Amino acid sequence: MKLWPAVIQNESTGQILMLGFMNQESLDLTLKTHLITFYSRSRNQLWKKGETSGNILKLVSWSWDCDQDSLLFLVKSSGPTCHLNQISCFTDTRFQEKGVLETLAKRIDDSLQSSESSMTKEFIKKGKSFWIRKLQEEACEVGLATSFESKDRIMSEAADLLYRLSVLLKGSGIKVDDLKTELERRNTRPKSKIEINGNISLQQALI
Repeated sequence: MKLWPAVIQNESTGQILMLGFMNQESLDLTLKTHLITFYSRSRNQLWKKGETSGNILKLVSWSWDCDQDSLLFLVKSSGPTCHLNQISCFTDTRFQEKGVLETLAKRIDDSLQSSESSMTKEFIKKGKSFWIRKLQEEACEVGLATSFESKDRIMSEAADLLYRLSVLLKGSGIKVDDLKTELERRNTRPKSKIEINGNISLQQALI
């Protein structure tokens, strides 16, 4: 029986999620259902990714490599891919590109663990009411800069806003991976009738 390595990649972020194996039957089923289905070498049977956890991988596009002996699938994921509840099975951070939120989260962690005093430590100490107020202030500054000031000023105010948001997330016990999982969930959920029509009131948005 011919088996092909199948590399699974997030189509929106480019992150490699996992590696599995496919035979002709699992490949045919994947292309028919648009749900990634592997062949388990240990159990000698097909298995659809997410059939027990619910964290399915929805096929967007696929291709062979140049020798047609391995496969690449671009997917939308509905949750953590790894059985350890991580977004990716490849967790070594040395090989992962850091986004702006990861970078800010690392700097905030370093600041909080440092013995030196810092603005971040003072920010955290003041509590949720203060975090919310400062976040609102920074959001207003971004709006004003967008309306009346230069591109450089908008970027400066946006950086301040992202910093305040990152501290709020840290203080609320929310990790960047948690935020990514929520964004992935939204990216794969069916659109509501309101979203399709494009008409939504503030009251409906808060439901």
